[in-house]
Amino acid sequence: MSECLKSDTFREIVTREVYTTEATASHPEGITLYDTMLHRFTSYEMSTTLENGAVIEGGKTGFTDEAGLCLASVAKIEDEEYILITGGA
Repeated sequence: MSECLKSDTFREIVTREVYTTEATASHPEGITLYDTMLHRFTSYEMSTTLENGAVIEGGKTGFTDEAGLCLASVAKIEDEEYILITGGA
């Protein structure tokens, strides 16, 4: 996740609830991507700001046989960025 966040494009996509790519010949309207983690905050009317002041900025779910269901998420407290990896969920 720390390497991925170095990419401005990745950071822009992973920190938005909905992101639509630029149009291409194959996809003239672009492709719309939905962040299910951020969407859950919105749909349950939950704040992405936690009691300790941390602001959850985004995340990416995944699955591997070894880790099971997992989530890599990124949050900020003041000017410090934190990455949390949750596996085996």
